[in-house]
Amino acid sequence: SASLIDILFTVLSQASSPLVKGTHTKIVKLCFAAFVLVFCHKRGKVQVSLDIAEGLFVKVVETVSEILAKEDPLFQSHGRLATKLVPEILGALGVFNIVKHSTVSSDSGKPDSSIEIEYDLVHLFGEYLLRNDETMRSLVSEAESRWNQAYVKSYYESKRNYLWDDSSPNRMNKYALRYLPTHLILAEMLEDAEALLRNESYIRGRCSSFGWIEGIRSHVKDAEGLWASLRSSKNYADASATLLATFEQLEFMIKDEVSRNDSNSSCSNLEAGRCLHEFSLSLAKIGLWKESSRFCDSCLSLVAQNIWSSELVAALLYNSSVIHVENNKLDLAEERIEQCLNIVAKSIGLESVLYLKAVNQLGCVLSDRRDFRAAEDCFGKVITALKQTTGRYGIEFGTSLYKMGRIKHRQGQLDEALICYERALDCEKKGLGPHHVFVANAIMQIADVFLRQELFEQAERNYEKCLEVLSHDGALPLRGRVILCVVNGKLLGLRNQFEEAVKKYEEALLLIREDPSPSAKMKEARTLVMIALEYEKKYEYDSSERCLEESIAALKSALGTMHLDIATVLVNLARVKIANHKYVAASECLEEAMHIQKSNLGDGEEVANTLCVYASCLKVCGDFENAETAYHGAMQMIKSSDGGRDSVSLVGPLLGMADLMNIIGEYDEASEYYVECLEIQKIAFGKIHDSIANTLYAMGLLKHNQRNFARSVVFFKKSVDIRIKLHGETHPLVGDTYNMLGFVEAKNGNLDGSLRCLENALKVRQMLGDRLKEAETLLNIGHVHREKDQFELAIEHYDDCMSIRIAALGSNDATVAEAYMALGNVKSDMKRLDEALSSYNEALQIVESVHGKDDPKVGSILQKMGMLQFRSGSLVGAKSSLEKVVRIYRKAGKEYEPHVLKPLFILGNIYNILRQKDEAHSVWEDAYQRSIAIGDEADQDMHDALSRLVNAH
Repeated sequence: SASLIDILFTVLSQASSPLVKGTHTKIVKLCFAAFVLVFCHKRGKVQVSLDIAEGLFVKVVETVSEILAKEDPLFQSHGRLATKLVPEILGALGVFNIVKHSTVSSDSGKPDSSIEIEYDLVHLFGEYLLRNDETMRSLVSEAESRWNQAYVKSYYESKRNYLWDDSSPNRMNKYALRYLPTHLILAEMLEDAEALLRNESYIRGRCSSFGWIEGIRSHVKDAEGLWASLRSSKNYADASATLLATFEQLEFMIKDEVSRNDSNSSCSNLEAGRCLHEFSLSLAKIGLWKESSRFCDSCLSLVAQNIWSSELVAALLYNSSVIHVENNKLDLAEERIEQCLNIVAKSIGLESVLYLKAVNQLGCVLSDRRDFRAAEDCFGKVITALKQTTGRYGIEFGTSLYKMGRIKHRQGQLDEALICYERALDCEKKGLGPHHVFVANAIMQIADVFLRQELFEQAERNYEKCLEVLSHDGALPLRGRVILCVVNGKLLGLRNQFEEAVKKYEEALLLIREDPSPSAKMKEARTLVMIALEYEKKYEYDSSERCLEESIAALKSALGTMHLDIATVLVNLARVKIANHKYVAASECLEEAMHIQKSNLGDGEEVANTLCVYASCLKVCGDFENAETAYHGAMQMIKSSDGGRDSVSLVGPLLGMADLMNIIGEYDEASEYYVECLEIQKIAFGKIHDSIANTLYAMGLLKHNQRNFARSVVFFKKSVDIRIKLHGETHPLVGDTYNMLGFVEAKNGNLDGSLRCLENALKVRQMLGDRLKEAETLLNIGHVHREKDQFELAIEHYDDCMSIRIAALGSNDATVAEAYMALGNVKSDMKRLDEALSSYNEALQIVESVHGKDDPKVGSILQKMGMLQFRSGSLVGAKSSLEKVVRIYRKAGKEYEPHVLKPLFILGNIYNILRQKDEAHSVWEDAYQRSIAIGDEADQDMHDALSRLVNAH
């Protein structure tokens, strides 16, 4: 019990500090504490040469001689010679066990002796002296570095002319061969430690004394310790370069030893291979995958010369595959794991756990290569086999389920992903306990699926469960602390607390950046993507672009320039650039992404998906011909890779092509593409599915553009019915569809039905807190009230729309100008012409500021103002406005030729009223000639009127 231990420590403390001249000496306790700290710390039982211990005691006492000279009676009477009494005193107390050996010390000629601590409680007493004995505080503070330096100095003084690779080291030198680098590192003598680890004589002596494998393992452990210490005093690259240089020197020495090929060679091919494997594993631990893979390949080359078909080679091939995956060498990774599978199948059998682990690794490789079907086959085989083992391999079973879930998740098969994650979660809870970091991670993935399904309540509940799991561990590892920040960020983002969400993600970034290894760079890149998505949700596209560009830079620094993850982020960056109207830059991102994907995967589904985004970018730019070519190319790739016309992967390019045909007015072709797409979706998903609702929505837009409003209403109703069945009445997509349905019902002449739909849309959007979409619906409701001559209600809704937009976007946004124009229109209907003109003028100021004074949008507003001024009799103002309109449209080019006719026609009328007959005739003549040039696009009634006016004059 604790009280008995306290009593024992009190007795030992009194016994080891005898009275000298009436005062307790501290030298014995000091030397014992030094022995424990220097020789026993983190090592457990160890035998230490008496000569080494006595040398340490002398040097330790010298480091605090000034204090002892003032306070300690034994030191005052004997000086540092007092340390000679320490082993005898502690031996008599049973604290030290003095072991006599049959060998003779080469220095003293006396029989060798060693000291060891036999009992754990005695060891704990030493720890007590270091931490809890107040009487020793001034002597033991910050002792680790000082006392390890004391040992090093003592050893080097006694070493004299000893050569490290001497064939018969004594006990003191053999101890140094095993532990001296560790003492140098703890003494903070890092340059000396590096020099010793690079000393060929020391390396040979170590390997000669302990064997090549054991000696190299000790060397690797010390090199890792040096790397860890250098990281705090140098940058990551310098520390890693030192570690790598050490291993390269060892590799040279090992291969030189093997190449001697004579009886004096002490290192076999097998031993050399195992040594190189130690280097490979060490470099892999700190994320130096490229260097790790080179050592791993060299290891395989040496070992396989003698024993190709063995479990050892299979294990090495397995590790090699894992390392090559991390190094983005997927061809080599696949080759290695297939070789491993062949060996294991022959030597152990298809039912062995090692075989199943290898199949699992092959699944991981194929998943990274985006060959999801083959990867699913691998994980499915492992899951089926492990299911029969009655729970013996529960964690491995859970891991395979989790990886299967990741594949389903990435492919958008969300229901299937959810099933896999939930089964994996059960396995991990049973195998690891309910509060493990892996359990939290599985719950986070489940929440992510719900979020992607837009099942926000379920997502929120699971994020909260994840936080609850993490809260049970008071000392979370770094990974756990990162997950904690990320989950908090996702939860805050879900609750529309944008600034707080970004802060949490930035906290995660700070934690990740504590580890500068390449693998940490990949986590950094993923977190930057999350921040970018938050900015994108707030329409802050410049900030979103910046985060995605930083993410790509982080990935390139860790993985090189051709990793598939880089392509994925490039596609996301292109989407944001398209939203930000940076079409050329978006195209460049997509071209780079496709180059990476083709280099890794060839022409296939992933390249086709990116080609669809590229086609969308071209479509937005108005490059319809190349967009059509890109969509055709995407369809051809998918048909070639999937081997049929019914692949669900065709949905993306078919929809894209249909939308393109819709835009360019090829409505029959668009309809054919939509129908083909719908048939594939119904075969794949049944009648009720999100993708079917999306296609029906697009078909509603097509019929709207054909001005077949009755059919358009039918498609939108079908779309909203499916969305309500899937998601309930309050889903964002339901609000979107109701809003569009209301818009089309109005055009179909069903104003009351339109209002009902728009009121439904408004309820959804208000409930979700989407203020900008709420403003859009308010504007549409205002339009319907205007159509019904309910002008005051229209103004009320337009004002509400404008208030929201100004609050969210500021007063200088184009959508605010749209609301001012709507107000101007309704006030014009009400014959409140001055108020209408004031609203138009507000819109004009905004549009000029946003788009420039020569933009056709400015011309459109000026035309409204000119017509209103003409109606009100303000001819001079109307003339000025319409002359500006004509100038703007002419400057805009041939596309706007038809738009020039009406302002010219009205200008002619104004000149005529002002009795400026020549000017009137000139303007009408200009308009008439333009009308002839335009041909069928010209308004026939206006053309006839112009003809009469020109001929009459």
